[in-house]
Amino acid sequence: MAGNALQIGDTVRFLDYTGGGLVVEVHNEGKSAVVEIEGGLRIPVTCNQCVVIPHDDIILSKVRPSIKQADMQKYKGRRKFVSGRSGKISVKYGNVVEIDLHAEKILKTISGMKGQDILQCQMDMFELAMRGNINKVGTRIVFIHGEGDGILRHKIEKALDEKYPMCEYFHAPFKKYGHGATVVIIKGCNPE
Repeated sequence: MAGNALQIGDTVRFLDYTGGGLVVEVHNEGKSAVVEIEGGLRIPVTCNQCVVIPHDDIILSKVRPSIKQADMQKYKGRRKFVSGRSGKISVKYGNVVEIDLHAEKILKTISGMKGQDILQCQMDMFELAMRGNINKVGTRIVFIHGEGDGILRHKIEKALDEKYPMCEYFHAPFKKYGHGATVVIIKGCNPE
C-alpha cells in the first residue's frame, strides 16, 4: 500500500519510524500530506514514508473535539494514534508539545544500529517536529533528549541556530526534566 495517494482522514503508520496518525492535509494530489500524531503534533510526509492502515472505531470527538459534529461521520473510525513501542512519542497540553527523542521511543528496534544511525533518526524526528509546527507562533516544543553525553542536545542546538533563527530555545525546567530536555518557542515563520 505504500506509495498510493493519501486522503484526508486516512490512518497511517510510518514505515521508517514507530508510530503513525491521521492525515489532516493532502498536497500534490495525495503524494504528500501532513499527519497529526498523538498529542497534536503535525508531521509532513510523502506517500512513500507511510502506509494506510485499516480503520478502527475510536470515537473522534474524544480525541479531537475540534471536529464538528457534521463532519464526524466522514472521519468516524479513522482516528487512531500509534505510539512508540514503550510509550508515547509526543504529548500536547495547551500550546506545549513534548517530543521524546529517546531511540527506544521513536524506532521499532535499535538492534544492529550504529550510534550515528540512531542519532540521525533522532535528528530526523526533530526536523519533522520543527517543520510540522514552524508556522504555529507561540507553540512551545519540549524535546526530551536525555542527559547522556550531550551529543543530541548539541546537534539540536546547532540545527536551531542554523535553520531556525526565528525560534528561541533554552534548557527545560530542571525540576521536571533534569538536564535532559530543551524547550523551543516558535517565534516566527519558516525562513524558507
